[in-house]
Amino acid sequence: MQAFRASLLRFADDGAALFDTDGLLVIGPDASGRKVVRAAGRIGADDQQA
Repeated sequence: MQAFRASLLRFADDGAALFDTDGLLVIGPDASGRKVVRAAGRIGADDQQA
């Protein structure tokens, strides 16, 4: 897995745009070995979205 600290523009489950100025993006393999986003959210947030 790889983790990147960056600003993120992502979308909540209801479709609302969320902009995190200090975010974390985690990328790792899926069952077939393809790289996919495993987690994304604001650093320090207890409610990070997968």
